[in-house]
Amino acid sequence: MKVNPLADIQVFSLPHHGRLVCQVNSALPVAAVYAWVHAGSCHEQPPRELGIAHMVEHMLFKGTSSQGVGDLALAVEGAGGSLNAWTAHDETVLHAAGPSCAWKTFLLAITEALFHPAFDADELEREKEVVLEELRHGENSPIHRVSDRI
Repeated sequence: MKVNPLADIQVFSLPHHGRLVCQVNSALPVAAVYAWVHAGSCHEQPPRELGIAHMVEHMLFKGTSSQGVGDLALAVEGAGGSLNAWTAHDETVLHAAGPSCAWKTFLLAITEALFHPAFDADELEREKEVVLEELRHGENSPIHRVSDRI
């Protein structure tokens, strides 16, 4: 049986040029929720804003107005899924995926992170070191150096 990888995709527009993409694959018991936000390193004004998109991406999962640090990941992982994000040149992407029966948990985690982040000052200080370490790792990675030049 051939599976159409584009079947059952729903795209919702978010404020400020964002998109929320939901897909439930009925051929497989899997669901994935992705939120693309039109905010990446190309939107930053150096030197003051350099790295802010990456920092915000990290902070989105560091607690919300109703969830503590790590609670969103615990909810998604407890439902058998995974929760992650990345920042690129022109976008920031949050995603959750796992069993299709838990799609609401995934959608709630993504929307909670996007629309109700806490931006706690203590968490921000801790997360700065994580981001700096990622940058140091990227500087030593040939694939990252090549992609940065492209």
